[in-house]
This record gives sequence, C-alpha cells and structure tokens, in this order.
Amino acid sequence: MSKRLSIPKRIRELEPPSGFENPFAMGIRGPHLFATETLCGDWSGDLLLLAQDFAPASAVKAVLEDYGPEAAWRHNDGDGRYNIGLQTNSNLCGLLTMIGRAVELKGEASKECGVLYGNACFFLKDRNRKLGKGVSASKPVFEFVLSKMPRLKVIGCLGDCAFEGVMGWLGLHNSWRTQIDMRKPVRHNHLQIFALAHPGQLGINNRLLSATNSERVAAITADWRAIGRALRAR
Repeated sequence: MSKRLSIPKRIRELEPPSGFENPFAMGIRGPHLFATETLCGDWSGDLLLLAQDFAPASAVKAVLEDYGPEAAWRHNDGDGRYNIGLQTNSNLCGLLTMIGRAVELKGEASKECGVLYGNACFFLKDRNRKLGKGVSASKPVFEFVLSKMPRLKVIGCLGDCAFEGVMGWLGLHNSWRTQIDMRKPVRHNHLQIFALAHPGQLGINNRLLSATNSERVAAITADWRAIGRALRAR
C-alpha cells in the first residue's frame, strides 16, 4: 500500500510553457500529483500507466468553480463532474482487472492496486493546444515519479503521445507504431516500456487501422496480456 506522497515545491511551482497551466497554480491543492491517482494511485506499485493529459484547463476550472478543488482533481467516475474520460477509465478498469489488478471505477482500491496512473503532460492545456511542448516540459515530473517508485518494473504508454514523451525524456528513438505492432517492450535499465493503444474509442480505432472493432479489441487484449506476463516475470 502506498503512503501519501509529499509533492515538492519544485513541482508545484514548475513553470509551464506558453499555452499551458500548472494545476497547482490554478487552485488545485493535491494531495495527489495526478488527478488520475484517485483511480490508480499506488506509488509502491510495479506498473506506471501514462495517458497523454488529464483534461483541458478550461474543463478543470469549470469543475473547480462548481465543485471545489478536491472534486476537480479526481478522475471521472461517472458522477457528472466531467464529460470526458469516462469511457477511457471504464475500459482501463477492465483491462487492468484482466491482468489481475484490483481496480474499479470508483477508485476504492486505488492505493492498493499496484498501479500508478498519471499523464505524460503534467500541465493543463488550452483547449486546442498541441501537447508536444507541454510533454517535453513535464520531464522533471517524470523524473520525480521514477525516483518515488522503487518497485517499478513496467511503464505502459497509452497512445503515441505518451510513448513519444517517454522516449524523448529518456533519449530514445523507438516508434510507437513499430513497438505496438511487435508487441515488445523497449528496455531501459531495469524498466520495460510498452506502447499501448489509448483505451478511449479513438485510441481503439487507431490500434489497427484496417480492421473490425472486434479485431482491434482482440489486439488490445493481447497487448495487455503481454504487460501481465512482464509483471509476473522475475
């Protein structure tokens, strides 16, 4: 079970690039580094999942105004605060359960699930802003996360944006499409880094460009079973 993490000042005050905002400068108080930790927030886990980003800054500000900071910095569990992310989170719960991780949509087991769920872009973007600069500027957050996960074995990158971000931070040049098609991880020191499809519908569609939905789901299932095997290996 993970202990409550102390978020250092250098992260809380990390300067965002133009067109992005640090959530802690908007009125978010934590205690979580990522809003998605309320779904999977086990810092003692061996699996780190990275999506591209949490939500646009405007969406988070709207929830802040209507519900307050604690509700704004929480994953979409279907209670109506956010109108994005519910399908992604629901699908993710199913995939994690399939590989033996006890994760359910309300997040009641978030601290004991063996998984930390974060975002490659720590910052919140303007609605139409491309994420590249925000992901690049999030490298200090990624380094902090790695330093606080002593049991980490596997990083699962949910989509090409997250995968390219991790490759850039580590100085690697592997392609998301190549790695996901091979269904093999990139190895970096003791870590295995997997390219995965984002579990939202657009990400599912992008897993196999010319295929039926059932074929895409079968491919994604096989991708996640590879993650499960990597986590069980010693």
